[in-house]
Amino acid sequence: MSKLKCVDCGTEIPMPGCCGQPMTNRKDKLFCHKGGMCMCGNANGKPVPQHCGQPMEMV
Repeated sequence: MSKLKCVDCGTEIPMPGCCGQPMTNRKDKLFCHKGGMCMCGNANGKPVPQHCGQPMEMV
């Protein structure tokens, strides 16, 4: 399963999910795997979580 990692301190968290699957990372946003068919409000993406004041990176 994909994880997000803090570039400063190394803290890792599981990739947030939507519609029963991990979200995908595109540039500076996370998107539902269903794309425009998502009914959870994530079809337009949501910001990548931050840690230590910076966006986390996918590992």
